[in-house]
Amino acid sequence: MLPIYIAVSCAMICLILYFLDRRFRGESIDMMTGVKVFVIGGLMGGGITYTVSATPAPEVAKAATELTQEMFVGQPAF
Repeated sequence: MLPIYIAVSCAMICLILYFLDRRFRGESIDMMTGVKVFVIGGLMGGGITYTVSATPAPEVAKAATELTQEMFVGQPAF
């Protein structure tokens, strides 16, 4: 549930920054661009949060640990 909250928060922050940028430059706000910024910011924020917070499957973690140990010990597995 946490990635959803972070995605929405990130999307809102991106939208606010877009509006502030347009206001300070004295340009008009394009709502279609605002929607794009909102959606892309939310997708990126949620995706990064999901990727970082996801726990790997036990098999993947075990295989990665074994391969890393082989790499540092120097025992080739050809």
